[in-house]
Amino acid sequence: MARAKRTAVFMHVNDTFGQAMAKGIGAAMPRLTQLPFKIVDQISYDPAAKDLTVEVSKAKGANADFLLLVCRLEDAKILRREMVKQRWNPMGVISPGSPGMYEEDFYKALGKYSEYCISNVPWYNPNAKLTKVVERAFKKHNPKDNLVFHGLNAGFTFEAILIAADAYKRAKSTDPKTLADAIRQTNITEKMMLGGPLKFNEKGQVEGIGSACVQNLNLLPTVVLPTSAATAKPVFPVPSYKKT
Repeated sequence: MARAKRTAVFMHVNDTFGQAMAKGIGAAMPRLTQLPFKIVDQISYDPAAKDLTVEVSKAKGANADFLLLVCRLEDAKILRREMVKQRWNPMGVISPGSPGMYEEDFYKALGKYSEYCISNVPWYNPNAKLTKVVERAFKKHNPKDNLVFHGLNAGFTFEAILIAADAYKRAKSTDPKTLADAIRQTNITEKMMLGGPLKFNEKGQVEGIGSACVQNLNLLPTVVLPTSAATAKPVFPVPSYKKT
């Protein structure tokens, strides 16, 4: 007997980013029939809203298994507090790709209520050899900071520098055309971010950028998938599921 599909209520900010994400998800869902869930309601809201009581109440009323959320930082904090206030405890809160829930201020503002939220975003591989090198260097120069709170930005920034250094090493010149030609030949396999080798297509874009399932565990953004990069196992449903 086939297992019944889970259900999700989809909430998203109504700015340009949120609308683009909603359009993309709306176009993709009918084709992704293998996904083990379906969206039963969609609710948009202003990312500058100071009160999301009505929106959360409506989402709770959908009686969905989990919340699929496209958010920003400040609204994510307001929304999560309102979920706690209304005692809405779905199986989980999952972002298909947006900022907010993995950011340091989310943890600082919400404490234990930030736990178990999941973000699917480009991220560095914490198990990669190069990541260990960067972590040591970062800690030396920033002893009170934690690289993990800068996962996406730190990884891409480091790889941008890596590409420039690699190209200069091969070009042995600062001539713009020579450097540009060297950059086009980039093929870096030992890297920090998840995904394939660093190389550019004919349009100058890097292809094969991977993403991770990053879950808030012990007040830290933690890679739980893919298993090759994971440092912990995913927790789903969350421990508070069904509790009031």
